[in-house]
Amino acid sequence: MHSCDDLYGSLQKFFFWLLGGNDVDKMRCTHAFPHGLESPIGMMYYYPKDLPSLAPAPTVVWTPGLDGDAGQYDAIARLRASRGYVVAIPYNFINSFPTDPLWGVQALIAETKRPGSALHGHVDLSRTILGGHSGGAGAAFWGASYIPTHERLIDPDLKIIGALSVGTGIQAPTGLAVTVPMLTITGNLDVITPDFLWPRLDHATIFQAPAYIATALNGTHFFVNADIPNNPAAGLSTAWFEHLAKDDQKRESDIRRQALDAAARSGVHGRATQHVGSEGPLNAKNWTFKLNRKPVKHRVFARSAALVTACAAIASSFATG
Repeated sequence: MHSCDDLYGSLQKFFFWLLGGNDVDKMRCTHAFPHGLESPIGMMYYYPKDLPSLAPAPTVVWTPGLDGDAGQYDAIARLRASRGYVVAIPYNFINSFPTDPLWGVQALIAETKRPGSALHGHVDLSRTILGGHSGGAGAAFWGASYIPTHERLIDPDLKIIGALSVGTGIQAPTGLAVTVPMLTITGNLDVITPDFLWPRLDHATIFQAPAYIATALNGTHFFVNADIPNNPAAGLSTAWFEHLAKDDQKRESDIRRQALDAAARSGVHGRATQHVGSEGPLNAKNWTFKLNRKPVKHRVFARSAALVTACAAIASSFATG
């Protein structure tokens, strides 16, 4: 990878900066076209260095935004890999098609079955999470709408356990067909996918699964591309993944205990709000999260409202651990 110093990358960095993006000087790009001469269609993988010695790892299939480069998510992908996840990033420059999560999942499965691959025998496909940013987030909504109901046809071991949408793209098909838990993260200063428009509609129309939404005050469209100290999506999204993929009995107990502790300190009841101050590990004095859990009528999908309090309470530690 390189520092996005090509012509297209330089234009992107200026555009990111113009719309309030942080750490554009630290942005990384691959050599895929238009940042280089390699194919604009491919897969990038991040995984723990000690993956062979670990139990099969959960996976995040992450789709970049429209014209986004896989390398521009390097910081947050490395964070997720450091927490024991395999991160699979399908890219094709557009990164917004409804089928992008599907072929990304299929490419991941093929890689895990390829002899000699670092992932061979080390990926737990039954703990697969879909996610994306902007156009890729819209694609993740599509994937969460049709892949879970057809996962056994794709691979007998595949199970989609949840999804994450950051700055949901306008092409998302609403949440009517989403059947897995979904966390949506928005920014109130996002002028590309405004928090008060379709991201709210897509979230509000999820009726078949738990639906959570978190707004980063002073958050712009490109905060997910920032380095970890300035990235409000880093800790919160990792806490969400931990809940989805590692929520065994001990983890459930830890979440419940941390939720109660956080609620006792903040006096939060029902609606969960967690403030991340300048003294916190995120070192982002302007970030404030407002987390709202959408009520779910189906009892089988119900979750304690304490979950969002817990996620907010432990997000900072996940971001810097």
